[in-house]
Parts: sequence; C-alpha cells; structure tokens
Amino acid sequence: MKRTLPSLALIAAASVMALVPGLLFGQASRGPSFGSAPGTVTAVYDQYLGNNLFRDILVSGRNVEFGIGFSAGGSASFSQRRLVGPGGAILEYQLLDPEADDRVLTDLDAPAGQRHLIYHEFRGNQEEPFPLVLRLPQGQFPPAGVYTDAVQVRLYRGIPATNPPLEEEPLHIVVTVPPLVRLSVVGRGQPFDPLSDVAHLDFGELQQGRHEEVDLVVVTDINYRVSVTSPNSGFLVLEGSTPGSAVARGEAIPYSMRVNGLVRDLSSGYAEIGWGPPTSIAGDRYELYFEIGDVRDATSGEYRENLTVTVTAQ
Repeated sequence: MKRTLPSLALIAAASVMALVPGLLFGQASRGPSFGSAPGTVTAVYDQYLGNNLFRDILVSGRNVEFGIGFSAGGSASFSQRRLVGPGGAILEYQLLDPEADDRVLTDLDAPAGQRHLIYHEFRGNQEEPFPLVLRLPQGQFPPAGVYTDAVQVRLYRGIPATNPPLEEEPLHIVVTVPPLVRLSVVGRGQPFDPLSDVAHLDFGELQQGRHEEVDLVVVTDINYRVSVTSPNSGFLVLEGSTPGSAVARGEAIPYSMRVNGLVRDLSSGYAEIGWGPPTSIAGDRYELYFEIGDVRDATSGEYRENLTVTVTAQ
C-alpha cells in the first residue's frame, strides 16, 4: 500500500517556522555588537573658533532593533559635559547627534524628557557606522594643558532600549589646550582683535606736545611679560638719516611714552611695560600714550620710529 505522508511533513515544517521566536525569513537575530571599539578622540582646542570633532560608532548585527547610549562621563551631567585638566580646570563639551538636528546624546538614566539615544534596526546581516559630533564651544579660556574625560558607549537591544546593556566600551576624549600668547593693537577702549597686530600713529605736522594714543591687549593662558623695543632709543628719526648720529645733526625728535599713566624710559632701547598671570579671554589692557618733545632744532622732513611690542611666556 502506497503512503502519502510528504504533504503532512510540509505542513509540520511550516508550523515550526511560525512558532519559533526570533526568526525572520529563516534567520535568527544576532547582536548588536561593536564592529570596533570607539577608541580615543583627540584634538587641540581653538579658543576663538571652537571645535567640531566627528566620530563613527561602528555596530554590527542581524535582524535586530537596538539603541546606542552615551553615559554622562565624569561630570555626571548630559547637558554640561566636562573635560578635566590641570588643577581641576574645566573645559566644557557636548556629544550631539548630527542626524537628529544635533540633539544632545544621552543614556537611559537621563530624565525622560531629555532622553535621546541613537536607534536603528538591522534587516539581515549588517554593519553600519553611526556618526556623532563632539563639540567644544568657542570662547572658553582654561589654563594650558591636557583635558580628559571617558564616556561609556552602551549597546542595548530593542526600541526603546531595555537594560541591561549587551555591550559597553569607553570612548576616551583627550583635548590639548595649547599655551596661548596673543597681542592685539587696537584703538582706545576697543576689544581684542586677533587680526589687528599693527598700528600706525600719525602726528601730522610735528609740534611739541602733540600726542597719540593706542591700546595693547594681551590675551594669554600662562604667565607673561610684555616689553617694548625702540631701535631709535626714544626718538623719531628723520627718514633716510642714520639713527646713531641723527641726534647730533638735529635729525631726531624726542618723544615720551606713558603706559597706563606711568612714564616708561626708552633711552636704552628697551622697556618692560607689564606682566601678569593668565588673563581672561578679554585680555589685559595697556593704554599707551605718546607725546612729542622739543622740535625747535629739528630739520624739515618726515620722522619715523618703529616700535616692537613683545609678549613673552614665563
């Protein structure tokens, strides 16, 4: 007698596929897992422009929904992340999701209204990079040195994610704040301008008592000294004349220099005019005042002097 059981076997196989959880088109889910460790992000901080640093988190898996969370790091705050440097100095930063209008990235322990993880779903076997932005806002002015933090990057199963994490790896952040010494020459009372490092003072027709003013603004994150060098030792010299003999020939006109109201002697060709500890980002201001001396015996012509201001790190 002929048996006809193969049709029953086919039905039974179909029933097994329908009842086994975690199968899609005959494939089990897997992961998620890191394709590679998040590693270390390094940067040199730019006080005036800030920094935007980009990093991909590589994740692999199969037929799985997942979330990527980022711990608060050493600051214990998602909204105010901090790198810590010399003497406990702080450099603020943020981790942002560039594919969600730069929303702040958090972990599951963030307040409900502020929670934002990177969510995705894999169909079949996949490995994809998920971008994040590490932003160092401009305008911070911490002391020079190395600043660090470590953020735990966590992979969770599900949308929304559910604890505990399936995998966890540190993302190390290392930012160097370089020694900064900058000088700006600006009009009286004007703010620091990194593009303004030269000033031309025109006294017009020289008369005794004529004066001009200018401000020096020093911005530095280390101790400093500032000095002025005068190649003509405190004289305006007739154009084309030899500085060494110009005074005897009546081809040099004396002038005086005051810094913050105090006379500074340039007769030696050099004067130290200030010093101090690290400044704020607004800088330390030095008000320079120049006044023309006796012109009675001066030869007719144009007189010049080129002063050099030097800021030296200490």
